[in-house]
Amino acid sequence: MAFPSAASRLKLSKDVFSKDPEVYNPLLFYRKVVREIPGIIQRYNLEELVTRQQLCRFVSDMFRANSGVREQRAVNLLVIKGEEEFDLVMRNHKQRHHLISKYVDEPRSRAEAAEEAKRDKMSAFLRAFYKSN
Repeated sequence: MAFPSAASRLKLSKDVFSKDPEVYNPLLFYRKVVREIPGIIQRYNLEELVTRQQLCRFVSDMFRANSGVREQRAVNLLVIKGEEEFDLVMRNHKQRHHLISKYVDEPRSRAEAAEEAKRDKMSAFLRAFYKSN
């Protein structure tokens, strides 16, 4: 199993930064993360728990949750924090259970909570109907 060299990690990190040192590009960072997802799944043995599409969807949901942030300093902070988290994952400073709890179980629990909220909004008739079928 080949791990990225320090030189390739440095090259990837430079891509996140624009020519202006005070402006970070979240789109380049997103692309970098999505490109590395198959390797992360293999490295942490997550194949039996999550697919590449599910993990990509969760990452894109995380980016979409912060899409309303327009102030450049806040965007820079989010990209820097994301870069730090990504670097910890790539260097194997996080263990398998950290990734499972944050990137596998958390999205499932959110989906279940959304489904439960949807069920609560249904009438008693619809709940009984869906339960019977």
